[in-house]
Order: sequence, then C-alpha cells, then structure tokens
Amino acid sequence: MGSDLPGSRCPVHCATCGLKMQTLREHHPYREAGLHRVILCDINVSWCGRCGKSSLGIQRRDLLHRVIAELLTSKPARLMGSEIRYLRRSVGLSETDLAKRVGVTIETVSRWEAATKVMRLPAERLLRLLVALELKIRCPVLEGVGTAPAEDLAVRLAWNGEDWASVA
Repeated sequence: MGSDLPGSRCPVHCATCGLKMQTLREHHPYREAGLHRVILCDINVSWCGRCGKSSLGIQRRDLLHRVIAELLTSKPARLMGSEIRYLRRSVGLSETDLAKRVGVTIETVSRWEAATKVMRLPAERLLRLLVALELKIRCPVLEGVGTAPAEDLAVRLAWNGEDWASVA
C-alpha cells in the first residue's frame, strides 16, 4: 500500500481504480472540511488520471483539526455557517445534540449551518466554549468574541514537522 507522506518512496495508488496516482506538493484549500479559506501549505496532493479521484497527504490530521478549532473558537468575527458545522462536528455532536445543548430546535441549527439564520451571540459563545472545553484547547476570552461582523476564517497552515502552525 502506498504512502502519502512527504519523502515517501512508495507511490500512492487510487483507492477506486488502483492506478498509480500523480503527486505534487502544493498549497491547497481545505475544502474537505468545508473551510474554503483555510489553506494547507506545501502538502502532497495526489490525483488519479483514470478516474479523477484525488487525495490530500495531510500530516497529523487530528492536530490540524485541533488547531483549526482553536482558531475558530478565538476569532473575533462572528462564525459563518460552515464554521458552526465544523465546530459541531469537531466535538462529535449531531445537529440534534447541539440543539439540545443550546436549547433550540434542530431546524434552527440547520439554518445556522446553512447561513439562512444568524446564530444569536449567547448561543455562539456557548458553542465556542463547549468546543474549547471538549477539545481541551485554549479557552477563548469571550468578551470580545463575536463582536465583528461574520466572515470566513482566512488562514494558511503548514506542517512544521511537529505541529500545524499559521504561516504568512
């Protein structure tokens, strides 16, 4: 079986058709997590010339998700729908679970995530705190959180050999 780790001598093979995939190191938006303005820098991106499938060679995905969750819980701007979904999923909550914990209907959670309804600030702060506590990450200072208008988190992250970190 092939490896998608940098420096690996084993080729990556397509899980769908078995063909050896082409691999390049590049900057890639993390669309797979629903976060289009989170850019992963200098990662292996492999694609199949036969069936068109692609895969990302992401080091320590668990650490990457933790870093993104910490950035989202502490960003001053209000959360976007995709970020609410990301945070909910990062702690393993269904829409029903989040609705129960925040005291709203499942339809309300669905509307928050579809960005057809704005999450009220107390509920947003509660979600941020819940995620910080569940993931044992730095707890955000909530007084200033959510005071700026909603906008997508825009960050470039790179693997430094030990952890994921923001890069210029």
